[in-house]
Amino acid sequence: MKLVMNEVRVAFARGLLQKEAIADSKPAFQARCLIPKTNTALVAKIKEAEDEVALEKWGVKAENIMASIRANDDGLLKDGDKKTELEGFADHWFVNVKSDTRPTVVNPAREPIVLDDGIVYSGCVMNVHVEVWAQDNKYGKKVNCQVTGAQFVRDADAFTGSATPDKPEDFADLSASDSGDDLING
Repeated sequence: MKLVMNEVRVAFARGLLQKEAIADSKPAFQARCLIPKTNTALVAKIKEAEDEVALEKWGVKAENIMASIRANDDGLLKDGDKKTELEGFADHWFVNVKSDTRPTVVNPAREPIVLDDGIVYSGCVMNVHVEVWAQDNKYGKKVNCQVTGAQFVRDADAFTGSATPDKPEDFADLSASDSGDDLING
């Protein structure tokens, strides 16, 4: 089931553009989407998606299985207050988004973004698309999601260790200068 999480802040955002290992995970295209606990509409939408895939997977047992999944912290929503070592996680839920294949990542004009563009960074605001699915295998019963795409929406404060990229207007206009000598001494 497709789920769109609009205007979420993204941690470990570079992982949407290149495979990275986060915590103990194997390298993959992955990030963490932060949802303020006050955004009850998005939280409800995520829980509805979980319930829908659970019903498809487990039928009449879905309600009890989902209660167990949520009690064991095996659903999509994780409590950011338990990640006190990570900046920006307090007072938020977070969703781990992951894929073995590179998701589509675009700017507001829907043009592709690559890592070297420097547009995506930890703390920026993005619309993130995921495919939600229910897992039932030797690793247990869980609800997971695969990131399929992300759209940069706007800048926000960068998390520690991640600088907000400069914009072209942050630089001096040198197009009218005969030489750069006057800039060397500041």
